[in-house]
Amino acid sequence: MSGIQIFYIVFVILIGLLILAFVLWYPVKNVYCKNNFVKLYYKRVYKIALLNDYYLINNFGFNDEDGNKHTIDHFLFGDKFVYVIIDQYYHGDLAGKGQDGSLIFTPVNGKRQYISNPLGLISDYSRDIENLTNFENSSIIGIVLVNDDCNIAIMNESRQYFVTNRSKLATLVNDIEARDVTSLYEDQLSIKVNELARMNLNEKKGKRNER
Repeated sequence: MSGIQIFYIVFVILIGLLILAFVLWYPVKNVYCKNNFVKLYYKRVYKIALLNDYYLINNFGFNDEDGNKHTIDHFLFGDKFVYVIIDQYYHGDLAGKGQDGSLIFTPVNGKRQYISNPLGLISDYSRDIENLTNFENSSIIGIVLVNDDCNIAIMNESRQYFVTNRSKLATLVNDIEARDVTSLYEDQLSIKVNELARMNLNEKKGKRNER
């Protein structure tokens, strides 16, 4: 077998492996993201807190007025606003109106269906946090954080409650923090963050960033 023939065989094998890797990459990536979205979201929120010197409490457990327990995945404290963030994974696309009780969810290779609007849930959580912390309602921002391959086509006019992809979270937070409003008081915020960390009802306490 000549050198040219050997080169051709190796070349064909490499091309075949590249095509196979390309074909398998998307489904493997989806499976990984679906099974590890909590970890991926945490890394993104933690990076935002670290770069901006924000306080962060993860996995925050609390009881509502009726005594029902809930969990906020990320409790991020900016300079001007407090961000209540919940993690969601959708293997498909979201559409609808932000103020409606339901959204249209179209799974990948599936039929569209109606699901409960997570903006309603984050709105409820924000009111619960207002009662729990005495933060003014206008200073609480609710965010539903979803995977990057979920196409969001939600008509949402709210300036307080949002659905956003993981890769767009930092931009959203920066835009909100750029609003012309009074900053939260640093000394009071530090005390409140420590109080909330002690109030966390989850057995495994959420991680907290110190400034």
